[in-house]
This record gives sequence, structure tokens and C-alpha cells, in this order.
Amino acid sequence: MEDLYTLIKTGSPREIRSHISETHPVNIAEFVGAIKPGEEQLLITLMAMLSDRQLAEVLEQLEPTEQLRVVDHIPLTRLRSLVQFISPDELADFLRQLDGEIVRVLLDVLPDRQTIQELMAYPETSAGGIMTTDFLSFRAQQRCGEVLNFYRRLAREVEAAYYIYVTDDRGRLVGVASLRDLVLADPEKPLGNIASSEVIAVTALMDQEEVSNVMRHYDFLALPVIDDNYHLLGVITFDDIIDVIEQEYQEDIQRMGGMEPTDVPYLHGSVWSVVRRRALWLAALFGAQMITGNILNHFQGYIEAVVVLAFFIPLLIDTGGNAGAQAASSVIRALALDEISISRIKYVIWKEMRTGLILGSMMALIAFFQASWLGGSPLIGYTVATALFIIVIMASILGGILPLIANRLRVDPAAASAPVVTTIVDGTGLIIYFLVARWILNL
Repeated sequence: MEDLYTLIKTGSPREIRSHISETHPVNIAEFVGAIKPGEEQLLITLMAMLSDRQLAEVLEQLEPTEQLRVVDHIPLTRLRSLVQFISPDELADFLRQLDGEIVRVLLDVLPDRQTIQELMAYPETSAGGIMTTDFLSFRAQQRCGEVLNFYRRLAREVEAAYYIYVTDDRGRLVGVASLRDLVLADPEKPLGNIASSEVIAVTALMDQEEVSNVMRHYDFLALPVIDDNYHLLGVITFDDIIDVIEQEYQEDIQRMGGMEPTDVPYLHGSVWSVVRRRALWLAALFGAQMITGNILNHFQGYIEAVVVLAFFIPLLIDTGGNAGAQAASSVIRALALDEISISRIKYVIWKEMRTGLILGSMMALIAFFQASWLGGSPLIGYTVATALFIIVIMASILGGILPLIANRLRVDPAAASAPVVTTIVDGTGLIIYFLVARWILNL
């Protein structure tokens, strides 16, 4: 990217165009994303050197916020030209971001306007929202040789050309064949004879995360999308699913950190946008932590009677929070891989209980010797060890079931991970600690 940066700054138009012609659109998109605020002239110069087809390919690789940044510097006349080179599924996502009047102008120049409007009508995170209508399908009665000839002529211009989809006279999906099957088949044999009738398909309104699970489970390169009457609507390709997995992963990471997700690059987002995304969660967790303060105030007499008890509070609640976060992360991963569901909650509880028993015993043994030495009494050691043992078990179970409950309530399980689990464990852990102290130390 440094070479391109220097070339745009000092090179001639011919040198820039020559370099760009040998650069992959993904790399050009990365360069665009790296252009800092205030260096817009670089962006303008680069776009002037790209053909409409090249610029369309670059736009497809950019994040939504970066697309809008580029569009700000593209005249409407050029925009009307280049949108015709963008694939239908990517174009539908692109148009969703633009002003309504601009969208109407652009739709007027598109030969497949109705198709694009239908794609835009689907929820952005549904199968219909990420599918492409750029695929090949044939009738069951067509001869394999005829289909192969069509494939040779059309496949280069089609995005989803991994499988041969077979439909009946009403456009309903009845079979699928691989390109290998088609090449090896008798040219005179009907396509329906070599196609498999056991077709795995998804409905248009299925959530994109569920779609990714289906594609990963069957190791498909593409997945057909159908309506309720089994009409073939479109195809989802593996590169679309890779984008979905990356998007879901980024959202989960941000939610696990206790903030609302965003696709704005870190350096391009304003400070206030970051504050808005973090403030609500931070305030909610702050309010929950105030309960911890009330618990400490309630048991203040215990701390005054045995001051050394206060020394071990960070140890207990931090260890409990970590144990809960570990359990939550494991269950969130299992949910993402479709390994478990709410119906398996009793097995999750049983597994996390046994895990907590073993981990709690290990931590309690270490805590006993440390607390006995620092506290100056075996009773202090017994108190801290017993409380830690119970807290780790409780935190493990809690961390295991919260993501399942969140998923059942259609809340992102990542939101029920580290910050939430830690906050709950802080309060309950303190109560357990002081109740154990009262029992062992006769407070």
C-alpha cells in the first residue's frame, strides 16, 4: 500500500493506471480504508484513475461506512454508470444505505430493477438479504449436453456457478447436480436423471447465522434459497457466508466487552460515537455494581470485627468472575457451532457443576494456605477456601446457563457473557463469602 500511496502522490496518471490494473480490488479497498481523514484528495485521485468496473469491484469490498465515504466523492452521473457492474446482492446492500431520492434515480437505470427491489425488501441479516439472484438453473427435461453448452457460455458472467440447479415448469427446485456430474454425464441423458432430489435449501427469512450453520454443517460451496412453495429465489455463496461469520464474530467480541457493535473502523469513528456505544452498557453495569456496594455496607460489621476479611474480597470476586466468564465463553462457542440448545440445559448444568467442583477444589486448596498465612489463622483459611469453592461452582453454572437463556429469549448470547456474569457473581459472591464467615467465625 505504501507503493500505491507514493505513486498517487508523485506518479503520472499512466503510471497510476498501470499499477492499479495489476492490483487486486481487495488490496485497493484496503488502501481506501487506510486513507486517513483529511487525505480526501488521495481518494479523489484514486477514483479518477479507476474505470467504472474497477470502482464497482472496489466498492463491493468496502465496509458500509467506507462505501458512503467514497460515494460522497462520486458524481451522480458516474454512480449511475458504475452500479450496473455491481452484483445484485451487493448492490441491494449498497442501495439500502443511500438517500431515497438517489436510490430512485439509480434504480431507473438498472435493467433488473424489480429484482434489486425484491432483494432490498428482505431483512439485511436474512438469507434473502445476502443471497444473489445471479445463478444458473435448468429444467429437468433438458439434455445434459445442451446444459453443458449453456454453462460454458454463461458461467463466466454468473456469480453462483458452483452447482447446477434443476427446476420444474413452475420454477420450483426439484434437484441439484454438481459440475462434475454434468461433465461426466451422457450428453443425451436428461438433466433430471443425474440430479439429486435430496436438496438442502434454506428459506428466504432464515437468519444469516442459521444459514452459516447449515452451510458449515454440509460443507457446501453454495446454498439455494427458496420460498414457502419451494420456488428457487436465489443462491448464497460461501464468500457471503465468510462475510457473515466475520460480521457475527466482530459483533460478539464487542458485546462480550460490554458495548454496542459497530462496523465503523476504529480510527474513523468519532469520540462521541464511541461514547454513545459504551455509555449505556457502562451505566447499566455501574448500576448493578452499586448493589455490590450495598452488600458491603450491609456486612460492614463483619469487616469491622475481622478486618482481614476485606483483604480477600478482590481474590474471591475476581476468581468467581473469571470462572463464570470461562463457562460463558465455552457455551457461546457451542451455541455458535449449533452443538447445544436450551433443551440441553440440564446437561450443561451437570457438566458445569462437575467442572466447578474440580476447579473450585483446586482454587480452594491454594486459597486455604495463602489465607491462613496472610490472615494469621487456619479459620481465616477455611473461610476463604470454603467461600471460593462455592463461588467457583456457582459462577460456572451461572456462566453456563445465562447464554442459553439469552439465546432462548432471542437476545445475543454474547451480551450475557463476561461483563454480565462478572457483575452478578460479584454480588452473589460477596453474600456467600460473608455468610460463610458468619458460620465459621461465629460473627
